[in-house]
Amino acid sequence: MRQQYSWDCGVTCIMMILPKRERQYLADNLQQVALEENFHNSTWSIDLAYLLYRFGIQFRYYTITLGVDHGLSKEKFYQTAISKDELRVVDRFERASELGLVVEKRSVSLMQITEHLKNCLPIIVLTNAHLLQCRLCSFSETRARIRDCFAVACDVPYQGHFVVLVGCDENSGLIYYANPSVGKKVCCCTFKHMEDARLSYGTDEDIIFIDRDR
Repeated sequence: MRQQYSWDCGVTCIMMILPKRERQYLADNLQQVALEENFHNSTWSIDLAYLLYRFGIQFRYYTITLGVDHGLSKEKFYQTAISKDELRVVDRFERASELGLVVEKRSVSLMQITEHLKNCLPIIVLTNAHLLQCRLCSFSETRARIRDCFAVACDVPYQGHFVVLVGCDENSGLIYYANPSVGKKVCCCTFKHMEDARLSYGTDEDIIFIDRDR
């Protein structure tokens, strides 16, 4: 699936995870769901966790920041988002345990990621789009897609972008992922490039392990 707007890469990742009927419902009612979930056109990882909860998908969400890192306000990408979204984001983190959501403050290792992928279970991860280097897409093609999806992408050092990890090859050191800005094509990059992208300052190392298919 390919994202439709500059802001819906995370929601598109959720659609990739959902069964067909729920996926179609979310696609057909995106604006209404965004209004009901109160994220409108600005989604944080915790919003994706609540969408998974809404559709009954089991998951574990790990992050190094339970709430909002105010240091990110210096990043152009977050300058307006933090002031606009902070109350919602903080409230959702605070209510997560009441709803039984697994949200933990900790880092995740590459080994934990590959072990999960070897069980044929996907992972949603927040990355810096500028550091994603697909071996199957040309550099110019990748940059063009970033420009298409993000109006200011080439003007800032950090551009938050969600992707879905779908597999890995430990022998060749490659990780495979679905990129909402690309569409149907599966992308791949080295373990190092993915680690650089997901650990980049601005991501809070946000990562969501999907624990079972419905």
